[in-house]
This record gives sequence, structure tokens and C-alpha cells, in this order.
Amino acid sequence: MDYRYYGVNDPVGKSPYYFFKALQELKKRMPNPDIEVNLWGAIDDRIQHLAEKMGIDDLVKITGKLPRNESFEKLKEQDLLLLTVARGKNGNPPFSIPGKTFDYFELGMPILALVEESQCARAIRSSGLGIVINPTESDVVAVKIEALMKDKSEIKNLVADQEYLKRFHFSKLAEQYSQTIEDLINE
Repeated sequence: MDYRYYGVNDPVGKSPYYFFKALQELKKRMPNPDIEVNLWGAIDDRIQHLAEKMGIDDLVKITGKLPRNESFEKLKEQDLLLLTVARGKNGNPPFSIPGKTFDYFELGMPILALVEESQCARAIRSSGLGIVINPTESDVVAVKIEALMKDKSEIKNLVADQEYLKRFHFSKLAEQYSQTIEDLINE
């Protein structure tokens, strides 16, 4: 099973730390899991060191940046797309929905989202494309990955809610933005 992630990933913000902990747990459960996690984009060197330190560098492959169209083509080849979202601060949920979420929606592909309960989690669930798990529950993530590796039917049964996804299309967002500006001007 291939999990892919592209974009910026830094050890402080959208760190894969909890996902890496889940991979550690998976390796305990399955000594030689048939999984490859490919990360590409503007990824901090410390991420590779973290994978090595956690003993999962055999599962994680990190490459550099790719042009957007190449990234999208590469993403289309995968079983499941990984979305890690920065944790909220001071007990609050994450404030924003990362841009990558909309890229994944555009692709219409299954998403494993490691995100706290938030607007982002609700959007992914509502899209019909996502499996949402709290990122700090590494053991739950490991069990889910193991189950998905053994039986991909849950992934195959994820069906995009096209009506819901239309609201995130760029032209629709631009129209809403334009209307908001017009309303503000006319007040």
C-alpha cells in the first residue's frame, strides 16, 4: 500500500511525528509491513532524521520538490493520500483547513486525515473521501493502517460527494469572495 504526501512538511508545524509513531506501532504489529510512504515537496531535512531515529526509514522515502502537475500525476497513482494537520493551540481545534485538502478534494481520491476534531475534519468527512483519526492516537492509526492493508474495501467504498465538493471549486470560492467584497462596499 502506498501513502503519499506532497508539499511543505516541517518538524514544528505539520509534522508527521504522530504518523511516524503509528508506523513504529505498525512495525511492532507487522515486522515487515508492505507499505511505502513517499513524501515530497519542501520537506525539512529533520523529517528524514526523525524517520531514522524512530526506526522507520525503511518505510519512508523522501524526495525533493516537484512541479505541481507532476505531483498531481504522482498522487493519482496512490492508494491513499495522507493529510497531516497541525494541532490546535491552547486546547482549541486547528483553525484552518490546509490548502492541500482542497488539492486532494480536486483529485477526488481517498484521504487518511490525521486531524483533531475541527472544521477540517468535518469537511473531510462531508466530502465522502476521508478516514479521519485524531493524530495523537498513534495506536488507532496503526490498527487502521493494518486493517486497510489487509482489506482495501473501506478505501474503495469511499465515494466523493460531488455536490459538497463543488462548493470548494475555485470559481465558486472566487464568486463568494467577490460577493463578500461587494456586500462590504455596499454597506
